[in-house]
Amino acid sequence: MTFAAFASAYIVQKSSALWQVVEIPIGFIINMLTVLALSFSIHKAYLSLKNKSGEGFNMYLKLAFILMVSFISLQFYAYYELISNNIALLNMQSQAGPFLYVISGVHALHVLLGLVFMIALALLYKKQGAIEQNTLRAELCATYLHFMGGLWIFLCLFFVINH
Repeated sequence: MTFAAFASAYIVQKSSALWQVVEIPIGFIINMLTVLALSFSIHKAYLSLKNKSGEGFNMYLKLAFILMVSFISLQFYAYYELISNNIALLNMQSQAGPFLYVISGVHALHVLLGLVFMIALALLYKKQGAIEQNTLRAELCATYLHFMGGLWIFLCLFFVINH
């Protein structure tokens, strides 16, 4: 609901006199591919745990971890792109830039929360093994990250269409 409110406010503010078109950073676009790969790897980790394949689970969970760190790194790269183009978070000339920072930043915080879930899952798996509760936790973590990935794709397409 937060992102629906952000999208609605974005559209309303777009008609403001303080709106200046801002080029979408390439880091945001590349991150669409990152979230697709992340969604695939976390799903494979879940399936591996469900099939009691600890080796596959560890491998895909590590890959998902690397992809999540890559996602956050690409976010910072995108912020660097914005700053290089003189688009500041606290920009009084245009509201478009601050919207990009806030919306992508709130999404990145949600991704970081997913990273915490993944770390907890890895620790619980190491301690308890492939028990039913850990399989459920893996499924919930995968569902959460699928949703975050889909949301990111929506946000990027929204930015591209509305710029």
